[in-house]
Amino acid sequence: MIAAVADLEERKALDALEAALEAQILRSTGDPEVYEFRHALIRHTLYSELSPARRVRLHRRLAEEMERRYGGGGENAFEIAQGWHRSAALPGAERGVVHCLVAADRVLALA
Repeated sequence: MIAAVADLEERKALDALEAALEAQILRSTGDPEVYEFRHALIRHTLYSELSPARRVRLHRRLAEEMERRYGGGGENAFEIAQGWHRSAALPGAERGVVHCLVAADRVLALA
């Protein structure tokens, strides 16, 4: 999914992933599609180096990609809603409202 958001072809994305793993920036979670930063400071530093314009566009592309992959969201509704919210400066953010409602319904059902 990140390859699509970053607009990278699969091979280049895998090369970048392997370089980040080798440099110990990321670590595997055991799921071959899910990785995490080794430390929150690394994530924060990399995120803070992005321009605000790039940040909102990456959040928008991530929300759109998650929406495409997961449809209505279900268990991913909260993360999709966050992406829409974090890209609210761009036109069309109202598309995220449905994910907010699904996420709220899920929380109420779990409470």
